[in-house]
Amino acid sequence: IDIGVAWQGYVANPEDTASTLRDGWIDLGDLGYFDDDNNLFLVDRKKDVLKYKSKDFWPNEIEQIIAELPEVENVCIVGVRNTNYTDAAGALVIKKPGAEISKEKIIEHVAKRVVVEYKQLNAGVQFVDSLPMNNNGKVVRNLARKLFESLMDAQES
Repeated sequence: IDIGVAWQGYVANPEDTASTLRDGWIDLGDLGYFDDDNNLFLVDRKKDVLKYKSKDFWPNEIEQIIAELPEVENVCIVGVRNTNYTDAAGALVIKKPGAEISKEKIIEHVAKRVVVEYKQLNAGVQFVDSLPMNNNGKVVRNLARKLFESLMDAQES
């Protein structure tokens, strides 16, 4: 259905508008794939890609692995900048009520499932009671990263 209305762009943000409009198409940065039945599955966002030691990885892949653990209610993977200016993966984990699990068990679970070093939890695990969410109920990754880093800093001091 053509409703005859064209998207005018982001309000007061010409840079993001210009980077989103490409040859008459709107590129919102979603990543996905088509299955054999031509169904589209959206799996992550291009803006969320992290890079560790020149290797790209998507946080969603590691989040799914950690979510397999029965003690985990929710998880968010963030990229923590290290001295080499790369994103070391860190996990913010919400435990299910009454569940007990160690940081080491989560790190070991990821290590068993993902053998490549750049997808390991090189920045570790932090337990939290909640994750920063936007009005749509989606995790705000840049705020989650800041939360992770503040918890790291608190442990070091």
